[in-house]
Amino acid sequence: MKYCDQCGQELSDSNNFCTSCGTKFSNPSVLDTTPTSAKSILEKYKFFKIGTFYDVNGFVDRRTEPGINVTTRLPIVYSLVAGDQVMYIGETIQGYTRPLNYHKNEVMSDVRDGIISSVSQGLNVDVFVRSADLEFEFEGLLLNLRVSLEAALIKKYLPPWNNKIES
Repeated sequence: MKYCDQCGQELSDSNNFCTSCGTKFSNPSVLDTTPTSAKSILEKYKFFKIGTFYDVNGFVDRRTEPGINVTTRLPIVYSLVAGDQVMYIGETIQGYTRPLNYHKNEVMSDVRDGIISSVSQGLNVDVFVRSADLEFEFEGLLLNLRVSLEAALIKKYLPPWNNKIES
C-alpha cells in the first residue's frame, strides 16, 4: 500500500491518481509507504502532541505542551504513545482533560495501569490529539467523524490498551 502525498489517503500500489482528492501522480513510486513509527502514523492523521506522562521519584506526573489549556472543552480523538508504539486510541467531547488525566483514572484502569507500568520502566507516554476536521457536511447533514476515526484507527493499529477492539 501507499499513501497520497496531498491528503494521506491509502491507495492501491497500482493507482496513478488519488481516489480521495484526485491528485495525479506522474511517478507513483514516489508516494510515501506505510508509516511505521507512532509519530509518523499520528502526523499522517493530523494529530499533534499536547502532553507527556513521565516519572518523578517513582510517581507518574504529567506536563502539557506550551499553549495547551487543559480545561478547554472540545471534541477530540486522542492517542497515548509509549516509546514508539501507539498504545491507546480514544475519543471524547471533554477536550484535553480526559487524556491528560488517565494516570489518575480509576474507571479506565487498563489505561491507567499501562501508563504507570510504562513510566516505571523508563518510558514516557506522550499524548497526541486531533481536534480539527472532525465534522463535515454531507447532503445538508452535519456528520461527526470522531467516533468513526477512533474505530478505524483502533481496527487498523490494534493498540494493546484498547479493550473495544472489534474483529
